[in-house]
Amino acid sequence: TAVTIENVNREVVAYSNIADQETDGSRRDAILGRVVPDLPWYLARYRAVAMATEPVFFGQEHGALDRVAMPIRVGSRLIGSLW
Repeated sequence: TAVTIENVNREVVAYSNIADQETDGSRRDAILGRVVPDLPWYLARYRAVAMATEPVFFGQEHGALDRVAMPIRVGSRLIGSLW
């Protein structure tokens, strides 16, 4: 599965590209723009991931494919997320 790694400013710092992997518009825009698009429902998603201690599943909604996200921390400090 393709992934993106984002810092706390929602900038894409790394991503994988898998041939024939289905990609939705928001992931494509994030990768090409190197920043996550500012979409209304993303704030709630990022808050959920920031508070999580295990993977968070987001079903298909708003034209986006399923996502699983995980916070990236150094100690207790949130430094990014893996999607």
